[in-house]
Amino acid sequence: MTLLFAFTLCAVAPLANVIAPQDYTLTDLGALSVNLPSWSGDINNRGQICGTSGSPAPSGSQAFHAIFFDGTGLTDIDPIKPALAFGYSIDENGHVYGQSRARQNTFHAFHWDGTQTHDVHFGTSDFSMIRSVNEAGMQMGLFLEPNLNSGIANYHTFFRYGAIEQDIGHFGGGDTFSFNMNRLGDIVGSSNRVDGEVRGFLWQGGALQDLGDLGDTYSQGRDINDRGQIVGWSRATPNVYVPFLWENGVMTALPTLGQDAFTHSINNAGTITGWSQDNNGVQQATIWKNGSITDLNTLVNTNGFHLASADGINEVGEICGTGTNAAGDKRAYKLTPILSAPQLSSILPGLAGEDNYTVGLGFTPHGRVALVYGLASGQVDIPGCLGLQVDIHQPIVGRITTADADGRVYEVFRIAASARNLTVYLQAVDIRACATSPVTHQSLY
Repeated sequence: MTLLFAFTLCAVAPLANVIAPQDYTLTDLGALSVNLPSWSGDINNRGQICGTSGSPAPSGSQAFHAIFFDGTGLTDIDPIKPALAFGYSIDENGHVYGQSRARQNTFHAFHWDGTQTHDVHFGTSDFSMIRSVNEAGMQMGLFLEPNLNSGIANYHTFFRYGAIEQDIGHFGGGDTFSFNMNRLGDIVGSSNRVDGEVRGFLWQGGALQDLGDLGDTYSQGRDINDRGQIVGWSRATPNVYVPFLWENGVMTALPTLGQDAFTHSINNAGTITGWSQDNNGVQQATIWKNGSITDLNTLVNTNGFHLASADGINEVGEICGTGTNAAGDKRAYKLTPILSAPQLSSILPGLAGEDNYTVGLGFTPHGRVALVYGLASGQVDIPGCLGLQVDIHQPIVGRITTADADGRVYEVFRIAASARNLTVYLQAVDIRACATSPVTHQSLY
């Protein structure tokens, strides 16, 4: 059987390779003007970040604009109407989504296409926002729905995919807050029940599933990866908040640095980011791997910058977050892993017969990279690289590409439908450096 690689993009599957975050380099994203605050929203697999920054405004007034960071500097995203816009999600094309003032006391969901800001409002009220988008073009967000019985509007969650638009529903208590969505369109958040409890939920296949809690009556789902792993937090007792990992119907408590902790993001490798209060009550950006928690401030030469929250993580382990610089200004930041060898994500989404992609980091800038695949592990010498082998039996070179100036590879491809239910091994070879990435392997759907 021959597998076909014809390198374009899409959405998800289980994966085996885990980028092991070790030390990182820190980038302060800055702000739209000196001494103004900024904070992060989301990071994509190209390492681009969206967020929000204070913007220069007349004395006595405030302005906040959504921002886009491409690795070299900030782009100011114009609001629909001055002077408020907040960036919450970014897609693989570098398009930013969020919420903007549309007119006086009215806030609408927006989409910035790299040039223009578009009003993409949902619902009939004066409030909507987009919280999450995925590679398939699905959108998820919040809107206000008037309650004719109480006269008070409730927050609802909408799902939009092309011409499909729907309210995903709630647990009967009115409000439903959503936070993230994976590449399959599964949504997580929290919803009020009739009895007053607030429970984390998974919306999948058109139905809401209660995630449960860790002892008290409040929980919240914050992110879901393409393997169906969900992270969030729950009250264990009335004043204690505990982070959790939910998998296959089981909610497991995660460790903290001493006091409360909250998870924000999980990638397909199962690496989790968020923050925790230490025993002194100081908020620290944190990362969880294999059930263990680490203060990210201990892994970075911060030069006086304090990492307070880790808000997002992509498939090669790059992290966006929010902290405070040495001058005391609130700032968005980016952490880039310092790698001893090139790293490659698994095949995303891992769908045979469909478009997929892989992303890599740590290759020779502008150097050639070979993507090699096969159906079994093994050891095969690499011509021209004495003593170097690929870890794949009967490897096939699926693509030779070129890393960008940052040593990043982002390739889109299609695998033949005949590979469905088979395990595919994937590895990258940095031809100039004679180096290989760890091999990934996964069963395709």
